[in-house]
Amino acid sequence: MKSHIIHHCLEFEYFPHEKVDIKKINWGEHSGAWIARWTTDFDCNQETQFWYVIKDTPFNIDELKAKRRYEINKGNRNFYTNVIDPLKYKEALYSVYCESLGGYADKRKPISQEQFEKQINAWASPEAVIFGTFSRDNDQLCGYADVYKRYPYLPISSIKTIPAMGREGVNFALICGILSYFDKELREGCYLCDGSRVLVHKTHFQDFLEKYFAFRKAYCVLNTRYRFPISILIKVGFPFRRMIYLMCDKKILPNGIRHLFMMEAWNKGEEK
Repeated sequence: MKSHIIHHCLEFEYFPHEKVDIKKINWGEHSGAWIARWTTDFDCNQETQFWYVIKDTPFNIDELKAKRRYEINKGNRNFYTNVIDPLKYKEALYSVYCESLGGYADKRKPISQEQFEKQINAWASPEAVIFGTFSRDNDQLCGYADVYKRYPYLPISSIKTIPAMGREGVNFALICGILSYFDKELREGCYLCDGSRVLVHKTHFQDFLEKYFAFRKAYCVLNTRYRFPISILIKVGFPFRRMIYLMCDKKILPNGIRHLFMMEAWNKGEEK
């Protein structure tokens, strides 16, 4: 099974609904990884502390409260969403990407335009669908998303919009465009997925998807395994994790330490 390392975490490449059985990890092959994680029992019948946010039913705006329908309709009045050829919008896509970072609390630095264009070139894959959301006033690109057809799994890889356009409803129009495009697939048993429970760079976007577009939590079991001596650190430090969180807040310890203990708490079912 293919794998990759993000923030010292070894993650495996599989679809959320697939059954995986990780029996042994050769840590020598994964330099830099402190922890391995994977999930099992996708969309189980009990509420756990780890989940994927999915949409597996067609969207019906008539089922929403009037105020929520108003917000969505306002977005669609101000913007329209089309599937685009990203190679024709390189400059505009990079501009939206850079502006979107202003909406994050951690003030991320953008990658270079050259690096971004390498990402655009990767979108040439037949399974990638790139959505662009445009202003009805001047046809300016104000948001984009890349979604992948890996049936029945339809992962939403990234969603970027200009923060200043948020009040005008750009996010509503973008999600509506995605749901409209995949309506047939949703009726045939596929599911859109906006990823798992967020550990790093927390936002309220998944709450937004649940509130307005009837996405839901597909609960599952989080499995973790640690490289030695990290396993000893977790075992000894776990009872004192609240103190460790405070030390991370004060930047005495790196935030990655907090993430290790948070995942262990989720694994044990001891932390919301």
